Amino acid sequence: MLDSNTTPRRLAALLGTTYPNLCLTVYKVRPNNLYTTFKIAKKSGGVRTIAAPDKRLIYLQDKLKSLLEELYSPHPAATAFIKDRGIIYNASPHVGKALVFNIDLADFYGHINFGRVRGLLSAPPYNLRPDTSQLIATICCLNGSIPQGAPTSPVLSNMISRQLDRRLSLLAKKNHAFYTRYADDITFSFRNNNFEGVCFSVNGVFQPSSELIKLVEKSGFYLNKQKTRGEVSRSRQVVTGLKVNKKINVDRRYVRTTKAMIHALSGDIDTANVVFWQKFPEKEPKRLENVVAGRINFIGMIKGVNSRVYQMLAKKFNRLPLKQKLSTRTSKLVDTDQKYRDMAKQRELQKCVWILDFEGAPNVTDEAEFIQGTAFMVKGQQVLTCSHTFNKADDAEYCYISRIHERGVKYLMKVAKRCKHRDIAELEFVNEPNEIFQSLDIYHKEEMFPGYQVSLVGFPDYMSGHTTVSVINTSITSHVNISTVDNYEVDAEIGAGYSGGPVINDFHQVIGMIVSGRTTSVDFETQESALTGRNAFISAHHFLQF
Repeated sequence: MLDSNTTPRRLAALLGTTYPNLCLTVYKVRPNNLYTTFKIAKKSGGVRTIAAPDKRLIYLQDKLKSLLEELYSPHPAATAFIKDRGIIYNASPHVGKALVFNIDLADFYGHINFGRVRGLLSAPPYNLRPDTSQLIATICCLNGSIPQGAPTSPVLSNMISRQLDRRLSLLAKKNHAFYTRYADDITFSFRNNNFEGVCFSVNGVFQPSSELIKLVEKSGFYLNKQKTRGEVSRSRQVVTGLKVNKKINVDRRYVRTTKAMIHALSGDIDTANVVFWQKFPEKEPKRLENVVAGRINFIGMIKGVNSRVYQMLAKKFNRLPLKQKLSTRTSKLVDTDQKYRDMAKQRELQKCVWILDFEGAPNVTDEAEFIQGTAFMVKGQQVLTCSHTFNKADDAEYCYISRIHERGVKYLMKVAKRCKHRDIAELEFVNEPNEIFQSLDIYHKEEMFPGYQVSLVGFPDYMSGHTTVSVINTSITSHVNISTVDNYEVDAEIGAGYSGGPVINDFHQVIGMIVSGRTTSVDFETQESALTGRNAFISAHHFLQF
C-alpha cells in the first residue's frame, strides 16, 4: 500500500518491477513514446482522441490503479468508475424532480495536468513523498495531462475532483438541491422552483449561476457552455442517458436505435459490421452483434427482463442466425394468495429491517451524510450491516438507524466491531432503548445451490416518501469462495442502498447478507454500455465467525 514512507524503489516493487527497469521505462523510453493515439467519432459530431498505452506501460498503470484505489475514499456524489456505483446510482437522486439541471466540464482530463497530480499526491490526506509523487505523475501523464485511455486516469480524475464534489455538494445542500457527478457530467435537481443559487432561466433557457461557475473554476475546471441544459418535469428529463421523470427508464430513442441495429443484422451480418465500423472506427473494432447484445442486456437491467420491450428485442435478436443467444426467461406469475403472502411478509420485515444513514451523526463529514445503507435486527437485539458502508463514510464510528414505518424515530448507533475481510459490522445502541424490537432468526446450515430461491430485503436508492421495505424474490446462480468467504451470486440486479440487507429463505430466516451489486458505465457518444461487479451476498455462517 502507498503511504508517506513509500520510496520510488518501494513503488517499483509494488508495481512488480525493479527500480532500474522502472527508470528505463519512465525516463529513457518515456511514457510519451508508449502510447498509440487514435480517434473515434462522437455521436454529437467531431472526434474523440483515445491514447492507448502499450503492454509495458499498461502493466504498470494497472498495478498503480489498484494502489491509488486503496488510497482514495470516494465522495458520495462521485458515481463513475467506482465499485457499486454507476449510471443508475447517479440518476436515482434525480427521479421525479421539478427541475433537472445538467452541466458538462470542458476538456475534463486535459485540465488534470502533471502538476495537479503531483501536488495532489504530495498533499494531505495522501502525503506521499515528493519524489514518489513525481514518479507516479510521470507514469500516469501524457504530454502534461492524464490521457483518456490510461487505466489510472479514472481514479485520478475522481481524486482530483474530490474538492469539486465537496464544494458542489455543499452548494446543493445550501439550496435544498440534489447533486451527483458522473465523470465530467454534473447534475443538480430540485423538488421545487427555488433554484436561483445554482442556476437561472432566461426565456426558458437555463444557465449556471455565478456562484456555481466560481466554485467550478476555483476547483480547476471550466464549464462547457454548449452542454448546459435545464429540464422541467413536463419535458423529457435525462440524467446520464436515463429518463428520470417518474422512474428510471431507458430513453425511447435508445430503444429505437437498438431495434434498427437488429434490423441491420437481419440482412448480411458481415456487411452490417463493415458499415458499423465505418461509422464508428476504433483501433480494435467491436462486432455489431456484441454491441447489440450489450444494449439489450442494458435495457433489461433498467426496465426488467420481464418487460415487454426487453422480451421483444431479445426474441428478435435470438431469431438472427447467430450462436449468441439472450435469455428470455421470465418470472412465474404468482397467484392472488401468493401476493397476499408477499404483502404480509413485507409488513413483518419492515419491523426488523432498518434504514441506515449518517445524517447528523457525531464526527461525520458533510460528504458522509449522503451515504445510506440497510441494517437488520437478529435475536439478542443484535444489529448487523455491511462494513463497507462505513468505509464509504470515511470510517465513521456512528450512524443512525430507523424503520420505514416510523421515520421520525431515529436511534444513534456506534460500531461495536467490524470485519472488513468478511464485510460485516455489528452496531450497538448509544442509548439503551426502552423496548424490545422484533428480530429475525439466523439459519446458518442452509444448503444453497444454483436455482435455490431467496429473497433480498433492503432500501435501494431510499428517498423521503418511500413507505415500504423492498423485497426481491430471486434465485442463486453461482457460488464462489473468495479468500475463505462464501459468496453467492443471484439472478437479480442489486441497487445502491441494499448493502447490509438480509437475505432470507421461505421461512423468514436470515441465510446471508447483501454485500455487492453490479455497476453500469455507458459511453454516451457510442451508446455502448458495460456491466461490472457481482450481485452477491455472503453466507450467514460467517456471522458466527465474526
